[in-house]
Amino acid sequence: MFKEGQKVAYTGLDIDGLSLGAEGKVLVLSPGAAHVSFSNGTIAAIPFYDLTPLKKSHSVKDELEDSLEMGLTTFAARDVFDMGGEMAVLSAMAESGHLAAFDEIAEDAISMVSNRIRQDVSFKSVLSQLDEEESESVIRYAAFSLIEDIFGEQ
Repeated sequence: MFKEGQKVAYTGLDIDGLSLGAEGKVLVLSPGAAHVSFSNGTIAAIPFYDLTPLKKSHSVKDELEDSLEMGLTTFAARDVFDMGGEMAVLSAMAESGHLAAFDEIAEDAISMVSNRIRQDVSFKSVLSQLDEEESESVIRYAAFSLIEDIFGEQ
């Protein structure tokens, strides 16, 4: 968690005069963001996941190099979760490019559900009356509907 007056470093993408490692001081906290005065004169509201606290014993460069050795993490998951729960973590992951495989995962899920539907006895009897393209269309629609019905309410 951040505090007003705390020194921080910017860990987000280069934008509007801010680059990776820019140092600043937290002026005001708001839900999900800190208003930071950076050493270059820029004052901006920065999402918490694009900030990291500065430690007195290490430079920002040292900490970034350490994180690269261990695998790049562009936000503090614990802090983000504490501020906004699972939705905030997923949003932070999306904004930092960590969800690149989501399309493939979704296609795998649809494929698995579709295969189970194809094997279901009640579907086999109905689908046998349709041509192959129509059957596949019904199966895909059923798979999407099933996943949406189950997970759409969460």
